[in-house]
Amino acid sequence: MKIREEIRAKRESDFGLENALAGYVRRRWPDKTIPHVQHEYGFTESEAAKVVYGHASKNTLNKLLHHKRGGVGLFIELAADVCGTTLEQHIKTQAERAAHERKSWEAEERRQQTLAALVSGDRGDPGRLAEPAWGRRTTDADLGGSRARAPGLSPPE
Repeated sequence: MKIREEIRAKRESDFGLENALAGYVRRRWPDKTIPHVQHEYGFTESEAAKVVYGHASKNTLNKLLHHKRGGVGLFIELAADVCGTTLEQHIKTQAERAAHERKSWEAEERRQQTLAALVSGDRGDPGRLAEPAWGRRTTDADLGGSRARAPGLSPPE
């Protein structure tokens, strides 16, 4: 029984929206499905039969989309069937992607700020290009006021 349900579920999702709709109405009304579909959505007998057998036309799907008992809610449920994911899972995935993207952009912003600080010399003067460390003399202020120089920190002569 379990294997049959898995095969049926796979088949429904493999065939798309029409078969997902057919599965939905068959589960909802296991007996006398065509008359129930016809009454519930105002379809003709032919349209209802096509829905039940998985051959709903684009026009019938549009009617269902605009029907007060169909609408977006039903289509979200059908799309979840077709895609194999729920709306909740989709929203959660999108939120995770957005959080990851936000972190990436924040890291990029920090990198750009660091580069801007290097270019401006990190002295609050954005118009001035920084001197390379090897091209300027080390001063007492650079060493925190100490006169002692650490080995290897002196600029090349």
